[in-house]
Amino acid sequence: MIAIVWEFVVRPERRDVFKKEYGPAGCWLKLFRPAHGFRGMTLLEDAANPFRFLTIDYWDDISSYSQFHRESAQEYGELDRKCEELTMTENRVGQFVVLGQSSP
Repeated sequence: MIAIVWEFVVRPERRDVFKKEYGPAGCWLKLFRPAHGFRGMTLLEDAANPFRFLTIDYWDDISSYSQFHRESAQEYGELDRKCEELTMTENRVGQFVVLGQSSP
């Protein structure tokens, strides 16, 4: 499994909307959910900075992720442009291999 990690610094006045759109019932998850190989998404809020967030998207492999981007390029682009107004910065941190998971 792979994880794609993004970092966002959110506009203070748009924080609640950002959390809604990137959260468990948001527009991004609705776009990803039907994609082959998509395994889930996590939204993290920085404990020290309430305007900094990370998203982690989980995929079976890079092939599934790439296929989704090819097949959903137009929808993805439209949604990305719509959500740009919510953030001051957006940075792709990277692509990571998930080595294992522990349960709480």
